[in-house]
Amino acid sequence: MPGVVFEILKITGGEPGNNPVVTFTVKNKQGERLDPSRLPNLRLVVAWPTADYKIAVEEDARKAKASGDGSYTYKFKYAIPSDATGSGAVGIQGFTVVDIKKPNGDLIKAQRDVGFNFVRYFSITDKEPMPRRKAVKIENCNVCHLKLATHGEMRNNTEFCVMCHNAGQNDHEKRDSAKGRMPPQSVHYKRLIHRIHTGANLGEPFVVYGGTPAKPGAIDFSDIRFPGDRRNCVKCHVPGANEPPLPAGLLPTLIPQPDGSMKALQPITSACVGCHTAEPAKLHMETMTFNGQESCVTCHGVGRSFAVSKVHQR
Repeated sequence: MPGVVFEILKITGGEPGNNPVVTFTVKNKQGERLDPSRLPNLRLVVAWPTADYKIAVEEDARKAKASGDGSYTYKFKYAIPSDATGSGAVGIQGFTVVDIKKPNGDLIKAQRDVGFNFVRYFSITDKEPMPRRKAVKIENCNVCHLKLATHGEMRNNTEFCVMCHNAGQNDHEKRDSAKGRMPPQSVHYKRLIHRIHTGANLGEPFVVYGGTPAKPGAIDFSDIRFPGDRRNCVKCHVPGANEPPLPAGLLPTLIPQPDGSMKALQPITSACVGCHTAEPAKLHMETMTFNGQESCVTCHGVGRSFAVSKVHQR
């Protein structure tokens, strides 16, 4: 395929109360410029804070203005709130449609040629932009998936995925459209991915509503089998990134309840309960949490008797 190559050159106007302005380029693999207005899909996502995303806003960027040097600028309609702090991020997605000629001369028509999700960081109140911590690498995912690409192949970089799959995100919209059973399911990235990969060993149903806006539907992950030992954390994780204590500023995962309320799972519990779903394990995590403070590090921290590196990694 000719390829689609995105690059975000700079982000200005990201201070509290302002609308971020993004300067970017779109080219093919040969370096030839592509016109954003001619792409079937081109969207920018702004999210903040990078300490742990809680807000993500997606906008159509096909009406970006040409700068005359091959780059384009897009000003978000969304304004950074006046009380926002820290740093933010902007990511890009999109594709062209091409016909592919097979060796025998036959054409495969209307195939999506999707760009890699470039992500760039900007300051809101920080002196210098603070990137979001990297817990996993897309290269690790692609050892098994070859090329991980979801949502119509347009999301293909874990650094981009975590922007929308944040601590407060759930499947309410798709579930409601499909008239699915409530309450909604949290799709916070770490909970979602741990549960998907635990699959058949989860011990309880895990059904998420997804699909296109026109055809939403239930996706049942209860028959998924993991190709390896799930205790081998570094199969997916950056070494050390998943060991408590975790960095300050991480948000609790909000789990919708039948009565419409939200149950807050603290950061370590949220990750661990993705796999450890047996009732004794759940009770242990709840017992070790008081007033939103987790004491997991006492036994499971680095160098402790039951450190993650001792009981998980192989």
